[in-house]
Amino acid sequence: MDETFGRSRLSVSAMVNVKSVVDDDHTLAKLLQQQEMVFYNLSNRDMNANESCEESQVETDEALARRMQEQEDAFAGTQYADINDQLGEAPDLELLAYEELQALGDAVGIVPKALPPHIVTCIPIQRYEDVPHTPTNMDRCCICQADFELSEELMILPCSHFFHRNCLSQWFHSSKSCPYCSKEVCVNHA
Repeated sequence: MDETFGRSRLSVSAMVNVKSVVDDDHTLAKLLQQQEMVFYNLSNRDMNANESCEESQVETDEALARRMQEQEDAFAGTQYADINDQLGEAPDLELLAYEELQALGDAVGIVPKALPPHIVTCIPIQRYEDVPHTPTNMDRCCICQADFELSEELMILPCSHFFHRNCLSQWFHSSKSCPYCSKEVCVNHA
């Protein structure tokens, strides 16, 4: 019997809580309806009072829409339209004209092309006479096109290509890659 009494007490308190929630919801609904009526009445009053202002606003909106459409049409005609349409795909640089590549470079910004001096100083230097020779080795510097001499100092890149020290140092002022195979130079600091 105690158990039944506990359930009925729980049921009564739950019903009281539900009733208060329903009352709160009903009160909120009435309040929202009143606010909506006030807003509707204010809107109608403003519409009647400002019909002439509304006509001028429509004209202003139309002028703004025309101007925005003209700007959009002008932008769509630019050389970036094809690139922007691809959204996420890298443009095929081989298909772009020189002027488009220049414009793309300007849009992307300046990217440092030189190899930092601290990396250049890590490139190993050897005399030509100490470089291991294989049948595929070069006998001349592909930068200056001069033949190597036995006592000349050469820089040997990680890709195993080698060049005159001065030629390669100058090359790295404008490039980060090997002049022969175009691999980017990356030297491990030991």
